[in-house]
Amino acid sequence: QLKKKGLSIKQGKMSLIDATIIPSSNRPLSADERQELTVKSSNQKDTDATSTEKNGQKYYGYKGHVNVDGESKLIQKFEFTTAKQHDMVQFENLLTGKEEGYYPKRLRTKRFIERQTMNGAPQLGLIEG
Repeated sequence: QLKKKGLSIKQGKMSLIDATIIPSSNRPLSADERQELTVKSSNQKDTDATSTEKNGQKYYGYKGHVNVDGESKLIQKFEFTTAKQHDMVQFENLLTGKEEGYYPKRLRTKRFIERQTMNGAPQLGLIEG
């Protein structure tokens, strides 16, 4: 949007990548409620939200995945998914391709680092966990 208006921002060489849970205003649906909604839909029920667990607490809703430029702190890319999708599923989609490195919020496993290396993605900032 900034480029369309002729504005430019000095981009950093590092991306900060994280995800956050966005709770649904509804409660999780039972199997019976889901079955009933296939017959008779309702605008009052959130049928797209899913459940997940974080630090022993259960959540129902969605996830916002974001890549923030490490220098300007501006959002470079973002994705929204259901809550049950693991953060790593969107990780590669969030990379801009211009990073010299990236800092995922959590420590990553050696398996993930090796997979990224085979794909030729940058490693700078990754920590083996």
